[in-house]
Amino acid sequence: MSSHEVHSAKIMEWLEDRAGIRLKPEYFSKWFDTWSSSQGDTIHHNSEVVYKAAYEAFLRQSIEKSSRPVIPSNYADNSTKLFPPLGFERGGGVILQIMDCHDITRPLHSMLTVMTDKSRKPGVINFDENTGYTENSSKRVLRWVLSDGTHQIPALEKKRIAGIDMFTPFGCKLLISKCDVSLGILFLKPSNTKVLGGCVPRLYKGNMMKELINRFQQRLIIYNSKAVNNQNIHHEQISEEVDEYSDLDEADLNRINEMEAELSKPSTSYSSEASLNRTFYLLMTTVMNFLNFVKNILLVHP
Repeated sequence: MSSHEVHSAKIMEWLEDRAGIRLKPEYFSKWFDTWSSSQGDTIHHNSEVVYKAAYEAFLRQSIEKSSRPVIPSNYADNSTKLFPPLGFERGGGVILQIMDCHDITRPLHSMLTVMTDKSRKPGVINFDENTGYTENSSKRVLRWVLSDGTHQIPALEKKRIAGIDMFTPFGCKLLISKCDVSLGILFLKPSNTKVLGGCVPRLYKGNMMKELINRFQQRLIIYNSKAVNNQNIHHEQISEEVDEYSDLDEADLNRINEMEAELSKPSTSYSSEASLNRTFYLLMTTVMNFLNFVKNILLVHP
C-alpha cells in the first residue's frame, strides 16, 4: 500500500470514528486528488487539515455520491425497534440526509395559503395567527424523508429538535443514534439526533420556499385526484347495485322486502343463525364507517 493510500485510509477512519461519516473509498480518492492538487505541495500532508476539508466537503455533497449505505434493504419488512442496526456504533451513530419535509400538524392547503400570501413579510411564516402558531413553535410535528444515499426511510419529530425547521435546506445531514422505531418510522428527538448542517442546492433548485410550495401543490393534486377516484368508484358501485335490482320482478322484490323485515325483528324472534348474521352485519358496518372516517381525515390532513 502506497503512502498516499495509507494517508487516505487514515483520514477515512477519522471521519468514521469522529463523526460517523462512512465514505465510499472511490469518492474520497477522487475528492482527495482534486483537493490536494489545489492546495500546493505540502498542505495535504497535514492530516487535521485534510480531515476538516473532507468533513466540510461531505456536508456539501449529496449523500448518494459520497457515502456507503447504512439502512438495510429489508428494513421495512422486519420488526426493528432500534436504529441504527448493530454494527454501526462507530462515530456515535449514522448520518442520514434530509430529502423531504413537512409539518403534519397543518393541512397542506392552509400552509400553501400562508406561503403564497404576497402580503407576507419575507422570511416570516405564521401559519395560524389566531393561536400564535409559527414555524418555530413547539406545536409543530415535522415529518421527514431521510436517505443514506441508497435507501430512504420516514421519520417523525417526537420532541422538538433545535437548529432545524421545515425550511432547513434539503441535503442537510443528521447524525442518528439509538433511535426508537415503530412501523418502520424513526422517532427523532434531541437525545438521538444531532444536526450537522450542510445543504445540496440542486435538491431544492436553490430556493427552499419555492420548492416546498411546488411539492405541496403536487401533493394536493394527487390527494384531490384520489378523492375524486374514490367518489367515482363509490358511484359506480351504487350504479351496479341498481342495475342488479333492475332485472328483478315484483315477486323477487317482495321477497327481498320480507328478508329485510325479518332482519329488523328483535333477536328473540329469529333463529340463532340469523342472529349471528345480523350481529356480523352490524359489526362490519361499524368497521366500514370507522375506516371511512379515518380516510376522510387523511384526505383533509395529508
